[in-house]
Amino acid sequence: MLQPVVVLAGGLSHQRDISLKSGRTVAQALRRVGHEVVEADIDSSLIETLRCRRVSHVARWPWRERCPA
Repeated sequence: MLQPVVVLAGGLSHQRDISLKSGRTVAQALRRVGHEVVEADIDSSLIETLRCRRVSHVARWPWRERCPA
């Protein structure tokens, strides 16, 4: 079975709409190949919620270095 995936899209920039559309496209493609997908709309409240949580497979978050181990 394939791992569940969260697709993060949106953001706070002027390109938010483009990011949301791209995120939906990526989520649809992942579902077609069998992944369970959760689509998350990134806004300021979600960014704060995720700030110091342990999340696997995240390459580089600029704030990761400030999070406790």
